[in-house]
Amino acid sequence: MSRKPKGFWRALDRLAGGAVMAEWTRELGDELERAQPLLRLLPDLAATHPCMNVLGCGEPHWVEEIETGRWAAVGGSEHSCPPFRLERKDLFLFGLDTGRLCSRIAGALGLGGVNGRKVGQARAEVVGTYGAAASPVYLMLPGDSARMMREVERLFGAQPDPFVLLTPTGVHCSPEVETMLRRQCCMHIALSSAVVLGPGGTLAATAAVEPLLAEFERRLADRPKVATGLKPGDATKAQTEELKAELWKVAEAIKHAAAAPPPINQGEAERIFAVLQRLRSKRAGMLAPLYDVFVATVLEGRSQRAAAKSCHCSPALLSKRVGELEQEFRLPLKQLQNYTQPLLEMETSVKGQRYARKNRGAPPDETGQYEDDDSQTTGEDDDGYLREERQDDS
Repeated sequence: MSRKPKGFWRALDRLAGGAVMAEWTRELGDELERAQPLLRLLPDLAATHPCMNVLGCGEPHWVEEIETGRWAAVGGSEHSCPPFRLERKDLFLFGLDTGRLCSRIAGALGLGGVNGRKVGQARAEVVGTYGAAASPVYLMLPGDSARMMREVERLFGAQPDPFVLLTPTGVHCSPEVETMLRRQCCMHIALSSAVVLGPGGTLAATAAVEPLLAEFERRLADRPKVATGLKPGDATKAQTEELKAELWKVAEAIKHAAAAPPPINQGEAERIFAVLQRLRSKRAGMLAPLYDVFVATVLEGRSQRAAAKSCHCSPALLSKRVGELEQEFRLPLKQLQNYTQPLLEMETSVKGQRYARKNRGAPPDETGQYEDDDSQTTGEDDDGYLREERQDDS
């Protein structure tokens, strides 16, 4: 599946934590050779690999070792695109060499040496210092907007003085974060507009960075003066406390928004239901069948430990079955649980149609059409959906 290369800085927004070289190649395009000196080999091997089939699904494939020293990338279900073979080198993970990157950013922007101040718990790298006030400059690779909000809050707690915050593209810097940085006389700069990548991983500043740094100097000059009789830093502490209160409100709003269930895609729900019905027919002779595990963990919402008890299997086997379910449905368990209600409604509707047709005496079109033989009875549990239980032969 071809995509337009996004370039080095945009690649860092997605892959800085680690990816196989195939993903870096897709994201970097013509900049791959220039960026390689800024990447480093990570110790682990990849568990997934991007789809490499010409007309493939475009989704990651699970990596399985088919024999010693040989691997295959397998799609999420039997109906997905075909597997393909991989060599060990294809599974090597590469991440960003942040130390080398920070050093070259400092050189490109003409920053001073690191001032030695600790960043606390914030996931931000110290790049250097800027200006006569030796204001700290940090690099942050947030990954998403919510995480950037949290890390900026931590950074404020560890660094009460104004600072410059660098991110790859600024795509995760929300207007709320920009406002809070401005109120603290801080400055956010997107590296994609300020620094260009050259041969051999070298970096050079663009003309666009000068007005941004000049704006930071102006904010420093406009800082509120400390009133007479106050100790140095008292005004800053008061501003910090006010900002923390505002950050708490924004963080709560983000948390509630994240907690809200995503909108249900009816087409996706129907696809999940179809796969579930296929799994239902494969229950015979299998310990902890995938259908039963789906019912326990998704429809009943049980924990894996409780689901293991209801399926009469060990927690280890249940965990393995959950992994197989996620491959079958090509969705993590948490996302599958979002579809509980529409799946229950479809299950009830289908069963109602089957039993209504039986009561009218309509003959089945083929043997086993209704999946209900004389050895099964139908009951309804507390959750309101129909379940089939084997009658005791005795």
